[in-house]
Amino acid sequence: MIVNPFMEKDRLLPYSGTRILQDDFGLTGAVFMDPTDKQRAWTVQGLYTPLRYRTVQGIRTKVVDSKGYVSFINQMDLEVLLGMARPGSNCRWTGRKYSEYGDHDFFGLCMDEEDLLDDLFDREQMLRGEYGNGLLPDNLQFVRRLHLEDFVDVEERLLLLWDGDSTTGMSPDFRSETITRRWSSVERYRASYREAQ
Repeated sequence: MIVNPFMEKDRLLPYSGTRILQDDFGLTGAVFMDPTDKQRAWTVQGLYTPLRYRTVQGIRTKVVDSKGYVSFINQMDLEVLLGMARPGSNCRWTGRKYSEYGDHDFFGLCMDEEDLLDDLFDREQMLRGEYGNGLLPDNLQFVRRLHLEDFVDVEERLLLLWDGDSTTGMSPDFRSETITRRWSSVERYRASYREAQ
């Protein structure tokens, strides 16, 4: 078990203004193999706060593969893939049994809208580091590679509309809660992992 997210909430403190956990539980850099493709390895990049509405409410983990595709995985499935838990054994923090790939309740690598927003915010922060004043130029674009679910890899081009909040006029706008007002997805297309460079 990585952490009991219900009993050890004091260990789930995020950095201010983000959902990135301060404690990575020694997992950053850990590697596991994709359950659908044994040639594809994933490396843990960061851990994120649980979301209450999720079926599995543990920590969320952002991972990246060797070709730059990003995905997320829930805590229970990660514990299985890292060998911290065996399928069929009891999970102490959920009271359920751990599943294995192929079971109906093994979610594996996937991203929903919240994961996509967390990834976008991370990338925005990295881009800010490239500009001395932290202000992003208008019409800035970048492409991100995403693994949305099993066998669904995409590339998405994002365009910065304005590094500010149109309702307050505040610029630059560093807030995660307004990120969808700053960026627009202008193109998304299937991009095979096997064919990617």
